[in-house]
Amino acid sequence: MTAVGNPALNIGIFVVFIAITLVFGYRASRTNKTAPDYYAAGRSFTGQQNGVAIAGD
Repeated sequence: MTAVGNPALNIGIFVVFIAITLVFGYRASRTNKTAPDYYAAGRSFTGQQNGVAIAGD
């Protein structure tokens, strides 16, 4: 039986993904001061941006 993929590469990609996610979270946390900032992005999204986000879901 052959192994699928390289475990070291898989772990490396996972670590990079987690690091990028943490950087985005940290940067977003610096601009969010209140609950509405967190939940509604400070009401700064346009209708078109909101539509794209909903379509992505």
